[in-house]
Amino acid sequence: MDKSKHPVLYLGDTSLDTAASYLGAVMTYFGIGFEYAASEEPADRYLGDREYKLIILSDYPAANLQAAQMEWILDRIGSGTGLLMIGGWDSFRGSGGLYNDTMIEEALPVHLSKTDDRVNYSFPCLVRKQRDHEILTDLPFANPPCIGGYNRVTAKEGAEVLLQAIRYRTRVEGSSCSFAEEGRDVLLAVGTYGRGRTAAFTSDAAPHWVGGFVDWGQQRVGCEIAGIEVEVGEYYAAFFNRLIRWTARM
Repeated sequence: MDKSKHPVLYLGDTSLDTAASYLGAVMTYFGIGFEYAASEEPADRYLGDREYKLIILSDYPAANLQAAQMEWILDRIGSGTGLLMIGGWDSFRGSGGLYNDTMIEEALPVHLSKTDDRVNYSFPCLVRKQRDHEILTDLPFANPPCIGGYNRVTAKEGAEVLLQAIRYRTRVEGSSCSFAEEGRDVLLAVGTYGRGRTAAFTSDAAPHWVGGFVDWGQQRVGCEIAGIEVEVGEYYAAFFNRLIRWTARM
């Protein structure tokens, strides 16, 4: 059998020298080995008899995966492989993700929209912790970051919603500024499918949707990947490291 030497299969986010450099740099910094396929690259050679602890789908269109490949992924998740979907225009339903009504949606802890689910938001959109979880331990959600957008989903029965995205409308009058809540949606939900852990983070790991989240923290974390030097906030890095490790059972 052709078993992968790396625990994570990372599919999407354009390429390793563009958007995928952010999540790729975090995994590299924390010593998480991964195999990678760009958003336009078929996943064929990474599937088959390979074994992974986690499969990440992030801006990787459903059209890249044939029905037999989705069935393979679903089978692996049921047997204990983790599944993490991260938001973007080609994630969830998106403008080109189109995972609604697929076998991948069956495994996710959220229901997907049947129409364009993108929420692009120019006003403050705050990350709010809903409940304690080991993914979120010691992260300073009393001083939360803001994001710029996400895919709108709804949590399935039995899923745990750990983070919400809260949208605020702002108004300036003279020297005063007011904030009024406009709505809130799922930002991070976790669950299980068979023996596998599943997670849906509906914003992006890379600009522009990630917004100020990418700089969350006083200390900077830097790592070079694919010839690109990536620098992010310490809490951004810690969050994605924990999210990946929890979903992969690492």
